[in-house]
Amino acid sequence: MATNWNIAQKNEIDFWENIYLRENKDIGSYMPITEEVAISFSTKTLQRFKIDIEALKGKSIADIGCGPYGTILGLSILLPDAILFGVDPLIETFKKFPHFSNFKSNVNLITSKGEHIPIESDKIDYVISTNVWDHVEKPVLFLQECKRISRNKRIFLSFHVVNRFIGLFKFVLPYLDKNHPHHFTKRSALKILRSEFKNVEVKRIVKMIEDQSEFTFLNIFKQKDRIRGLKRWISTFTHYSLYVECEG
Repeated sequence: MATNWNIAQKNEIDFWENIYLRENKDIGSYMPITEEVAISFSTKTLQRFKIDIEALKGKSIADIGCGPYGTILGLSILLPDAILFGVDPLIETFKKFPHFSNFKSNVNLITSKGEHIPIESDKIDYVISTNVWDHVEKPVLFLQECKRISRNKRIFLSFHVVNRFIGLFKFVLPYLDKNHPHHFTKRSALKILRSEFKNVEVKRIVKMIEDQSEFTFLNIFKQKDRIRGLKRWISTFTHYSLYVECEG
């Protein structure tokens, strides 16, 4: 259960260690982490946000909630002249993973929550956060911190939302979904974002199956834990991702 942020963080650590330390291979889209995989992920993320990689050359970029590789690993390869910051409260956990040493020298790794980012105000040209906002402890404070460090008060944010019908039962979702302390609908998410930013533009809506190809119905029967496989398949109907640009 993820009834609060601390429980969700413990579950998040177990999730990543299960993949990269215990080498559970039933989530194939997460491993192995190679330079090619990192570049592909970063390129795909920029395309969904409609960011031209040429515009990032020589810029300062912060990946808030970078995870064990995030967009920051691929960008460190594609943009050797950029100044990069990877911020995550679980950096010390990620340092145990074999591929984590692949980060280039232009990446500054910072162990910190997104609600208290130890970066100067107005310092970052591009603030990016992928699949993080629904994982944080205090969503509004997280937005305010991302906005504070942004030089142009603009952030690029992607996160999972549940469909409107599932949103009616959001009071029970923390007991069913162990990694997410928040379950936004598109409507509730945009309401919060528009209270903090003057302009909010949805850049892309992405179905779960586009990123998690193993969450198909047939894959249920290929897994040892078929209950988990069933839950993953069901999630393709209940969840999707929003890619949003917020400014002002």
